[in-house]
This record gives sequence, C-alpha cells and structure tokens, in this order.
Amino acid sequence: MVQKGALFLGTNPDNNMKMKDFKMPAAGCMIHSIALAAEKQPHFIGKPNPDVINIACETFGLDLKECLIVGDSLATDITLGKNAGIDSFLVLSGVTSEEKVKSETEKVEGIVPNYYWDQLEV
Repeated sequence: MVQKGALFLGTNPDNNMKMKDFKMPAAGCMIHSIALAAEKQPHFIGKPNPDVINIACETFGLDLKECLIVGDSLATDITLGKNAGIDSFLVLSGVTSEEKVKSETEKVEGIVPNYYWDQLEV
C-alpha cells in the first residue's frame, strides 16, 4: 500500500494518447489519481527518466552521441532526449501540434526537439 510506504513506481506520466481523432486516458491518469489520493509522488521508471537510455547504451555498447529518440510527445519523448543528452525527433502525428513545438513556453522550458516533421515513413 502506497500510503504505508510501498514503493510507488510509474511507467510514464502521459495523461492521454491519441486514438484516431480523439484522445484517450493513458497511464498518467491512473498514476496521478493514486498519487493524489495517497499524497505520495511516484518514481517514473519509463519516459522521460533517462535510465532507459543509459541502460540501453550500456547494454549494447552505444554512444549517446549516436542515439536519436523518435516520438510524438514533448512531455515524455522529447524530454527523455533532453534528460539523456541525445537528439530528438518529434513526429507530429500524435499528441503534439506544430503550434506547441513553436510555443515560447516550451522553448523557455527547454522542451524543444532537435528535429520534427508531420509524419515518419520507413
């Protein structure tokens, strides 16, 4: 039980995810509701915590300078890139709009991708 001192881990703080033309609640909604009720803050083990990048680089012998995170969320994906010290590529097909990328608030907070585009094709 979190209120009694149990380790409180969260996967990621995303509050929503895009599903076609609307947004659905994501893990963050549930995690934040527990945090509010228990009056305890979780330790997020997934994005934007850089541990996942550091472990991958160590495991596979990768150089951070040669890594790139690709994602659709400024709050988790691009912030992970910033926290881990790697370049980031934002795909505008998800929860983030081009207007938000260009927002002065985001620039002041340092949540700006190195690159962005409206789609990604392989």
